[in-house]
Order: sequence, then structure tokens, then C-alpha cells
Amino acid sequence: MDFHHILFPVDFSERCRAVRPFVTSLARKFHAKITLMHTLGTPRGFYGGVDASYPIVIDWDAMKYKASLELQCMYFSRSP
Repeated sequence: MDFHHILFPVDFSERCRAVRPFVTSLARKFHAKITLMHTLGTPRGFYGGVDASYPIVIDWDAMKYKASLELQCMYFSRSP
């Protein structure tokens, strides 16, 4: 088996951070590119329902900024 590109979904949990050295090692072994992927979850109540009698305000820019910082920290910090 030969890997050329590894998609590594991250959620910034301790479990995810614990897997990072394995992913890095695998990428080095096969000279593969790593792509980190994080998705922003839509908060409950955003799509309406019985509790939709008030407007839901979501600061998407702040959520994206925080996720961006976490990704940079995860990417640029050294593995333990």
C-alpha cells in the first residue's frame, strides 16, 4: 500500500492530538502530503423548530477565526 495524500480530519480533541504523531510518521514514510480538515458545526436551533421563536445569532467569523488558530497551533506545534 502506498499513500500519496492523507486527509486528516481534526476536531482539536485530545484523542485527535494523540493520533497526530502516527499520521505524521505515516506521511514521512510514504513522502505523502497531509491535508488537515476541520468543519464548523451549525448550532442546534439554527434551522428552526418549536424553539425558533427568537432569532439565532451566530458569529461565523469568530468561529472561523478560532478554528483557524487551532489549526495553525496543531500544524505548527511539534509532535510530543
